[in-house]
Amino acid sequence: MTSRNSIRIFSCDPALTNFGYSLLEYNLTTGHTTVIKSGTITGKSLVKSQVALQKEFEKRHIVIWELERLLQSMIIEFKPDYVVSESAFSHRFVQVYAALMLVIQAIRTATMRTLGKDIHLIAPRESKKAVSHTGAAEKVTVQHAIFNNPNVTINETKTNSIADMTEHAYDSIAAGLAFIQNYLPTLMASEKIMR
Repeated sequence: MTSRNSIRIFSCDPALTNFGYSLLEYNLTTGHTTVIKSGTITGKSLVKSQVALQKEFEKRHIVIWELERLLQSMIIEFKPDYVVSESAFSHRFVQVYAALMLVIQAIRTATMRTLGKDIHLIAPRESKKAVSHTGAAEKVTVQHAIFNNPNVTINETKTNSIADMTEHAYDSIAAGLAFIQNYLPTLMASEKIMR
């Protein structure tokens, strides 16, 4: 048995255009979750940083490669115990679903290369239900539910302003909270982690 005080979760809202992420720390004694850091990575900024590659490759490929590289460095910096991502949802446009699958694969590869572990996938409706009690909640409802949850604190710093948080960052927090609520107890038992 391993004794711990807290669990760190790196949680993602996958997308090629606006990729939301958050680093959560769950206190095993109090049941309180602190959002240590959150943000949104834009595909445009990733493409912009690679001018040479733009001459030869499609933008989506550059985004995937750069995202995987960036995620590896973030995982190394954040040192999470688990990496969580919303799963791809069935979309009426096949290209959107395919793009989500590519981004999820980038998260999975970055996690495997840095932690030697697989990621945990959370269905979007499960994320919404974990924070707002309905899988059909609107994005604004999800944001209000997280912000007003007494068991969640969002750390605010000069570089991590609550006012600047996007819906994508909030969606990543919701996925992390769903993981804590629905999967963490079973994982802790199977990995013999005690409080």
